[in-house]
Amino acid sequence: MDMNTMVESYNSTIFYLIAATGAVNAVLGILALTKGKNRLNISFAILSILLAVWNALVILWQGPGGIHYLEKINAVVVSFIPPAGIFLILTFFKITKGPGISLLKISVIFSALLSLYSISTFFSPALNSFYNTPPFKVWMLMHVLVFSMAGFMVLLFKYGKVQYKQEKIKIKYVIFAFVVLFTGALFELTGALGLHRFNHMGNIANAVYCLILFGAIFRHRLFDAGVVLKNLIIYSIAAGAATVFYAIAAYFYGKDRFFGIMALFILSFAVFYYARFLHGVIKLFVDSVSGASGTELAAQELKKMKVSEISDEEKIKAIIALLSETMEMDVIIYIKEGNYYVPSWSMGPDSGVTVDYSGKLSGIMLKYEAGVQDGTLKIFGADIIAPLLYAGEEQGVIAAKKQTADISFLENEISLFTDGAIEISACINSYLLRRTLDAEENMKRIGLMARQMAHEIKNPLTALWGAAQLIDPKSETDAENVAIIRDEINRLRGILESWKDFSDRIKVEKSPNDVIMFLEEAVKMAQLTGRNVEFSFKKPAVSFTAEFDKDRMKQVILNILLNAADACEKSRAPMVKVSLIQKETTFEIRVKDNGTGINPEIMRKLKQPLFTTKVKGTGLGLYVSDKIVEAHKGTLILESDGAAYTEVRIEIPYK
Repeated sequence: MDMNTMVESYNSTIFYLIAATGAVNAVLGILALTKGKNRLNISFAILSILLAVWNALVILWQGPGGIHYLEKINAVVVSFIPPAGIFLILTFFKITKGPGISLLKISVIFSALLSLYSISTFFSPALNSFYNTPPFKVWMLMHVLVFSMAGFMVLLFKYGKVQYKQEKIKIKYVIFAFVVLFTGALFELTGALGLHRFNHMGNIANAVYCLILFGAIFRHRLFDAGVVLKNLIIYSIAAGAATVFYAIAAYFYGKDRFFGIMALFILSFAVFYYARFLHGVIKLFVDSVSGASGTELAAQELKKMKVSEISDEEKIKAIIALLSETMEMDVIIYIKEGNYYVPSWSMGPDSGVTVDYSGKLSGIMLKYEAGVQDGTLKIFGADIIAPLLYAGEEQGVIAAKKQTADISFLENEISLFTDGAIEISACINSYLLRRTLDAEENMKRIGLMARQMAHEIKNPLTALWGAAQLIDPKSETDAENVAIIRDEINRLRGILESWKDFSDRIKVEKSPNDVIMFLEEAVKMAQLTGRNVEFSFKKPAVSFTAEFDKDRMKQVILNILLNAADACEKSRAPMVKVSLIQKETTFEIRVKDNGTGINPEIMRKLKQPLFTTKVKGTGLGLYVSDKIVEAHKGTLILESDGAAYTEVRIEIPYK
């Protein structure tokens, strides 16, 4: 075999490889769009399709019977590959402002200038003469080198800040793929300058890049492997069939069959993008070969959980653990209380922050696909949320945030999330109903005990009061002692009267009150208890009047202030902050301490009667406070990060 034959054989093999690489790039781009039309998938599709077009142009330009003017179109496409890579990296890490966006804009401007020049050579002989000179090739080389390196530095910088191990593994694949692609492009451009004789190294590197990405897809769920396999088979069959028909026709009726067949094989993937009628047939084959996907296995596990006999609370925990593991998400369950959503169960980092949201949640919301509802997702800090509805009533929200840069959701994942939300809704309804019944049963017992104790104690107290009234003090000391006896008898009477709160429905007698003056009095009374805690009250600029039961609400505020003082008394600088917020139809009182916080498990039980974490506590103070606020048609909310603070919010309507 002579040298010319060897070179021709090498070029033929390379062109087949380039054609296959172009086909794979087209497949990757199409799969990204079929998975979901969000920013990440679109940016990946743009890069993949640009690479596929580049492969096609190389074959049409340098293959047998090459169309030489396509060299300039190829320069246009190559100039936009670095900006496409930068766009993908910025989208991957959700960068929407700052130096990264400026870098993208500059790279697009330079690519546009290069493209404008390349197209202008078709119309200007003077510009065309410069096109084939070394300075232009150096210009192209520097353009690709500088912007590819800049994008790569952004990728490395952001990689160092990635939190999750699985995400780091995926990004390592992306980094490796970009290094290979970048190295191949440099070889391609330096070869064009005559610095070496290795031809088509950029396209060969592109083939390796595709292999790396497919490795990431099938090993680490860069895309869902089942979706890739199904679509790859569908598009390959459609494109292969078209290629065979074209080859037969070209053999009998045309010339230059080779580059025509290769070009058609690449472009036919886009043509058969809507070949969905093959999905049903292919699905049966893929399912039999590849078995069930992770999402399908999770759906089967969810069905088992639905019929299991574990408690409602354990079932809720199991479901969110399943969703978190399967879909790589941090999941939080919020229970709705008035206009607030209180975090109650979580899997992953739990900020413990209560969400103040008065909007209506009617269905599932996805990031980048929710339109005007994106604001709701931001409020909950989530990529996907679904309302927890039972019998048409909203009980809360399940919100989740992806641990990965890929925040798109497949149809079977959305279905799994929706099914999980439905089952959690039923569990929460049962859990809340049981909690209400338990509270009512406990209050019946307490009420019975309170009535018995009041009856037994009231008569002796009356006798003591009468005796105290008959005592004639002979000295100043006797007078003080008699006063103490009378005060303590009155206090015991007050305790007996308050026990009615546990046996009867709480009644409130509303009257107009200056809210700021009311809180100032309550804070002053807390200060007089002698706690070693600093109380501060942040007052609004303008006072206002609201109708509420002053004595009842003072009981609530004092109870919360003293609880807060007890919680932070061991802090280095114990402080209880009180603030007042006037809203359009309600006012909100906030009491925040700098104690050690409250565990989420305990937080869910704090408003239940007879539950307490104090050695000498009764477990009734917060329960009664909640009932008093409820009698005012208000809401009492507890919030804590479990480490550095606890905040109580009381919202009362006043208009």
